[in-house]
Amino acid sequence: MRRALWLASLMLLVALPALAEVRRLEVVGVVPAGPDAPSGVPIRQAALQAALAEGVMRAARERLSPEAAAAPDLDLGKVLGGNPREFTVGYRVLEDRGERRALLVADPEVATEYVLQVEVDVDVSRIESALVAAGLPIARPAEGSTSQEVRVVVENLPSYRAYAALRRHLMEAGGASSVIPERFEQGKIELRVAGRLAPQELADRLVASSPEGLRVEPVFTDSRSVWIRVTELPPPVQD
Repeated sequence: MRRALWLASLMLLVALPALAEVRRLEVVGVVPAGPDAPSGVPIRQAALQAALAEGVMRAARERLSPEAAAAPDLDLGKVLGGNPREFTVGYRVLEDRGERRALLVADPEVATEYVLQVEVDVDVSRIESALVAAGLPIARPAEGSTSQEVRVVVENLPSYRAYAALRRHLMEAGGASSVIPERFEQGKIELRVAGRLAPQELADRLVASSPEGLRVEPVFTDSRSVWIRVTELPPPVQD
């Protein structure tokens, strides 16, 4: 009996893959809805695929050196083979937001979008192996690095153009290494911003130097969060 148990345990160990480094991420999957919805696949499934892809791409970008991640010709989808499920070990749908007015879809002609918030477990070891096989440099933790995450809650975000301008400003003026949309409510979006600035420093920068075409007003700041209100400014009057 003991020998049979030992053999069963040995077979189980042989069958298991090498221990992987798995990271759990909360991501948002967004696809166009209505007449612009993806064809040939249920829209919820398309949003789930978008969420899994976002989780894998986010983990891949974090593993790359800053120079490689910022390269304009980098095609991570091609590097990773175009199938995000190969790099995920599990997922859980946290919230099905369903169809709503388009905010995160880049195409301004799209009126509505379908949104899923998903918790995805990503095989970081396998992603890093694929990046190394493609000859891409991997980031190494900098000595004395003090990176932290700040929750940025944006009220009154009017459009995707405003979101893109704010995200770009957070990356450039705010020194963020990543800006991830986490939650949506009517008239409000929550971002997870990774960088080296404390919440008050980040808020001060955003208010002192707003993105072009936007006005940023402070609402509330604590030790972990920044709340701001964004207003889209009218275009300048042409003479």
